[in-house]
Amino acid sequence: MKNKMEVIPVINCPDFECVQSKLDKLENLGNEWIHVDVADGSFTPYKNWHNSKDLKTNFNIEVHLMVKNPEAVVGDWLKAGAKRIIVHVETLDGPEGEKLQKIFETCAHYDAEIMLASNPDTLFEELIPYFDIIFSFQCLAVSPGPAGQKFDSNILEKIKLIRERLPDALIEIDGGINREIAKLVNVAGADIVAAGTYIFSRENMKTAYDELQNV
Repeated sequence: MKNKMEVIPVINCPDFECVQSKLDKLENLGNEWIHVDVADGSFTPYKNWHNSKDLKTNFNIEVHLMVKNPEAVVGDWLKAGAKRIIVHVETLDGPEGEKLQKIFETCAHYDAEIMLASNPDTLFEELIPYFDIIFSFQCLAVSPGPAGQKFDSNILEKIKLIRERLPDALIEIDGGINREIAKLVNVAGADIVAAGTYIFSRENMKTAYDELQNV
């Protein structure tokens, strides 16, 4: 169990007006990172704002690419200032495939981190081939798409298995996060929670943020 959870607010918006409004609300929260969801309507049935050229912020940005061909857009988000790129294992062609190699090369050029995401129904075993080259993992706890979905408790076992296999891995949980869920994933071995609805739906966003950080 970690002593203190890192909390990253999630921006998942239909248009840039919504994005800018949420960025403005985060100015005094105390967070260093923001998590930007990018859904292309192909890998996901849901499509949201995803114009990297619009994004201007002083926050560290991690971009969650819920897209069919992440290698085609990763450079655009890195040019926009992203410091961490999250790609889905379901969209790749293996640890030695051309897609991942291109993503690695592009991230290296911009000195950015790579995190490997997996959907709730993707088995732990499908992550194992990547354990020698990737050390940051996101366990998506909802179906990739809109905010406000219910947490899938089956991913708790996946968190534990990753932590057992890679004690020093960085593990992030995204989807359905509230204070009680944050406690569960903390005990399972997670380092980070990415939370949108729980923070932005509260009248006092700072209180919500602190609640998650101090689980």
